[in-house]
Amino acid sequence: MLFNNTIQVVLQRPRSGQGMICECFGRVPSPWPSLIAVIPIGGSQAEVDADRAATAIARILRSATGSSGVMSAPCGSRSNGPVECMAHREADCRRLLVLIGDGSRPFDNDSHGAISHWTSQLAQDRTRFFVIPCLPERLRQQASTLLSGPLAAVNAHFWVSDAADIASVVLPPAGITVDDYRVFVSYRREDGQDLADQLFDELNRRNFDVFLDQYRIGAGVIFQERLMEELAHKSMVVVLETPKITVSKWVEQEVVFAVVNRLGLLAVQVPNGATMPMIISHSRMTVPPGSLGGNGKLKPAWLDKVCRRINFVHSLAMLRRRHQMRQAMRYALLREGVVQQRMVSTGFLEAYPASRPGNPYNVWLTPRPAELADFHYIDLEVGRVQNPRPVLIAPGASIIGRRSASMRWLGKTSNTHFFDEADLAQVARDIARGLL
Repeated sequence: MLFNNTIQVVLQRPRSGQGMICECFGRVPSPWPSLIAVIPIGGSQAEVDADRAATAIARILRSATGSSGVMSAPCGSRSNGPVECMAHREADCRRLLVLIGDGSRPFDNDSHGAISHWTSQLAQDRTRFFVIPCLPERLRQQASTLLSGPLAAVNAHFWVSDAADIASVVLPPAGITVDDYRVFVSYRREDGQDLADQLFDELNRRNFDVFLDQYRIGAGVIFQERLMEELAHKSMVVVLETPKITVSKWVEQEVVFAVVNRLGLLAVQVPNGATMPMIISHSRMTVPPGSLGGNGKLKPAWLDKVCRRINFVHSLAMLRRRHQMRQAMRYALLREGVVQQRMVSTGFLEAYPASRPGNPYNVWLTPRPAELADFHYIDLEVGRVQNPRPVLIAPGASIIGRRSASMRWLGKTSNTHFFDEADLAQVARDIARGLL
């Protein structure tokens, strides 16, 4: 962590009349500390959009960590700019430069010298330095001209209607949220098919991985088994509360699964839609009369609002779930007497049980079902350690299905202990006794 193990994320943002200011956050469940600098490139509109983007990033961090996660900047809230930030002293720090343009001038320089500094560092270190140029969708055709200088080789992000959406592409490289968005759409075909199809198309266009049973379950597949496997694989469930939604027992089971497994959950209630009693009010988005067209689909403005809300809930759910898993594992180890433990910059939890002196247990916790990338990362960072073997804990490991079976095979092949999140207490007990 940054600054005496208290600050995990430093957010630098412009403030009218004050230059750059710092906001600091602790208790963020990220594998490494990060500096996020948001800088407008252009005129007043760029400043407005940069403020929107930075506010959205801060909102997600505050929502995930609570008021106790907001920290005081050791250098004061006024900043000397991103190049002079104390975060650069941290070797493991991820440094993200987020440039918000309005098309009034090219991305060739800035008053802080940040573009020059970051681009010079990119040539040497692409694992800790990131530049994310951002433009409104209407400027996509002009992007090559605006980025023709030192950032010509860097891909830009284009937001559709609100610069707040930029948060979803900034947080993953900082290690704060995941870099792919997975959504399960729960609906009743009789009166929700058109809306479900519309969301499926639009979310896919926005690079979500969307499950809709009509498109993703083939002939000959055991329906319930495949549904449970897909639910475990996703990070969030979107329930379309249409008038007949409460009749569906499938939807009820899907909501229960989401609640029990702490997935993100959002109900989208259409006019005259029924209310699922298991979904609390703050997890519901009600679309007003007039938001639907004659074809039963959302009008463009409301389709965009719904997709942006899904984006926010998804990011927050993954952040909270990762934090809860880490805290649960650390407390479980403490209950078993494993006092010597620490989170390291690679994202592993190192545990040193008194019963087994020497090399620590390296525990990798993922808030989603394990994938090939998890085993690959463990192999790269820890190697095929024989004594003790690395430990991977993930939700859904015990669910019957082809995906889970493949992951169990990978665990054996890669010399990695692979456990379900439900077995967390037993894993802590076995680590304490040196049995793994």
